[in-house]
Amino acid sequence: MVKDLPKFFVPAGSIADGKVTVTGEDARHISKVLRLRAGDKLTVCDGTGCDFDCEITSTGDTVTAK
Repeated sequence: MVKDLPKFFVPAGSIADGKVTVTGEDARHISKVLRLRAGDKLTVCDGTGCDFDCEITSTGDTVTAK
């Protein structure tokens, strides 16, 4: 069985040039609670019905993924 990726909702403006930036409590949850790191995968939704499977490139106060 395939494990579902963690899913986070971001404003459409947070996605540009094939990269997404997650900020605030979601970024804290990703890095501190879930302990995801560069290379881990997650899904982001832009609020318009589009989901994107992403790979984390960095974590911290903000999380970036491609």
